[in-house]
Amino acid sequence: MIVHFVNNEVLQPRKNKYFYNYHDTQKNPMVVHEEENAFHIVAEIPGVKKEDVKISFQDNTLLIQGERKYHTKEQRQWLRREISYGKFERTISFNSAVDSEKIFAEYKDGILHIMVPKQQPKNISPKEITIQ
Repeated sequence: MIVHFVNNEVLQPRKNKYFYNYHDTQKNPMVVHEEENAFHIVAEIPGVKKEDVKISFQDNTLLIQGERKYHTKEQRQWLRREISYGKFERTISFNSAVDSEKIFAEYKDGILHIMVPKQQPKNISPKEITIQ
């Protein structure tokens, strides 16, 4: 079960009435669902190279970071720009134990798939405690 879902993207103001920076509303869309043995995350990050994406896990939180780099160095006067560029970050926290050693990620055609396996409960046999 997921406790919270946080988006830490930097918001940019509109430059003028023709220039609309889509950072105002755009998020890298994600789908997160839970199955009996794992959580599955699917994130759309088109235009981002695999080497520009970093995934880390710490304190039961999955962090996805990346950067969509601008494809040309030419300065242009935009009439409209709906494609965002720059760094992004998404965070997903879990309230159940997961097996961080078995997290699997795959990136193909602008779609990032992450499988976060749940930690299987250990068979703990009953133990009698001696009172001192």
